[in-house]
Amino acid sequence: FNSEKIPAKLFEIIKKHYPDFTGKGLNKEKVFVKLYPGKTYNDAVMRGVFSDMLKLIENFLLFENFKKDEFKMRVQLMDEFSKRKLLKLYEKNLNKAETILNAGDAHDIEYYRNKLRIEQSKRVNEMIHKDIYVNTQSTEQLISDITTLIFLMEMIFKNLQLINLQKKNDYKYDLNFEEEIDRFLEGSGSKYLDNNYIKYYYYTFRLLRTNDEKYYILLKEFAYSGSGGLSLLEIRDIYTALLNYCYFKLSAGEDNFVRELFLLITKMV
Repeated sequence: FNSEKIPAKLFEIIKKHYPDFTGKGLNKEKVFVKLYPGKTYNDAVMRGVFSDMLKLIENFLLFENFKKDEFKMRVQLMDEFSKRKLLKLYEKNLNKAETILNAGDAHDIEYYRNKLRIEQSKRVNEMIHKDIYVNTQSTEQLISDITTLIFLMEMIFKNLQLINLQKKNDYKYDLNFEEEIDRFLEGSGSKYLDNNYIKYYYYTFRLLRTNDEKYYILLKEFAYSGSGGLSLLEIRDIYTALLNYCYFKLSAGEDNFVRELFLLITKMV
């Protein structure tokens, strides 16, 4: 049985029955006759043909999905060219990957995941093809800082989701690393609050968690400053948290928050 052209022949046979894939000609025995004229039906061979066809379909779907993400494609090519010592092609795809990465304004978690992927690839490429004694302190620190940013974004955002669910549904969740993150951002890791997404997630989380006016003021100042890089939906969420805090204060009899509420609504409009 010559299997080289069989999947293509099978595809042409099946294609005629699209989209219902029904009909008298679409059973294993009749398909076998068309694939292997003059041969005796062999069920094991047919199972193998359909298995091969499925593998081709899976590979096609994977490739189609891969093509949609040019950044991922460029980074994968970088790694392959580095392994093969094709350094000019590595640099060419590195430049394209960095252009794609920096095309947008939002430095969100996806941006930093992608940036980490580039920096890790560059580090491995240096280790393989350049002087092993070259000073890599700045590269290693950058990779560490990006890794920390990603962890903070993921953890604070997840805790923010959980605190919202607690308030809406009276659920009880463990807010992992809450105290550790607080100490870190209020102390040695304060530089990470320069990142707008960390500010957005952390100030919103602390406001919902504590009802401390300190975080209302910090979040409001951040919102009024322009919230650079955040989407309109994310900015809306910030104002929603601020408005809810004003309603909370008004329900507690603090009438001075009428003015705060008015100013927030004016800003939103």
